[in-house]
Amino acid sequence: MDKEPAITLTYPSQDGVSVTHYVAAEGRSYLLKRVETKAGQVQAELTYWDIKAPTPLYAPPADEVIPFE
Repeated sequence: MDKEPAITLTYPSQDGVSVTHYVAAEGRSYLLKRVETKAGQVQAELTYWDIKAPTPLYAPPADEVIPFE
């Protein structure tokens, strides 16, 4: 993430927490990082990588599927 151009979006959240999102600025937009701070202290930090890598999806076994009717 350190070498990718990004835009920064910051907004207040609940309980005085400030949330900052770093979003890719070139090509397809996707979330690179999320940081939550309160009173200048980092409360949570999430960094995303391999966003462009395919993720295999598998159907669950039939006995684990709940029909919505």
